Amino acid sequence: RWQSESRSAAETGDAESQFDLAMEYVRGNNREKDIGEAINWLRKAADQNHLMAMNNLAYLLSQRDEELEHALEVVDKVLKIEPDSHHTLDTKGWILYKMGKLAESLEYIKKACDLDPESESNDKGRHLRIIQEAIRMSNEEE
Repeated sequence: RWQSESRSAAETGDAESQFDLAMEYVRGNNREKDIGEAINWLRKAADQNHLMAMNNLAYLLSQRDEELEHALEVVDKVLKIEPDSHHTLDTKGWILYKMGKLAESLEYIKKACDLDPESESNDKGRHLRIIQEAIRMSNEEE
């Protein structure tokens, strides 16, 4: 019942319901996991300036190596409103990493980790280690 009400609200344009539905598709809660469908719903919520949807859209696009320039534009809009969001700083750093901008990506990931006391045990810490390793390897190649 909740599932159909949630989808109905999402279909009528409620950004929060669109975000919730997208996250159900990301996690595979109450429905089959479907990142493409999640991205579709996140776009709808992001078009209404739902900040978490904007961040998650940008991150999912970067995870798929799709529309990286667009993902960067979206995440920059969020950072103008929430400049100290460790989630969004991490997303921007990850997009920059995917674009091959290692030094710049490291700055954002470090700031995200500084703002998140649990970063050692989550994606931010993992992203930091991946980027540091990529920088180390690129320095060895020079």
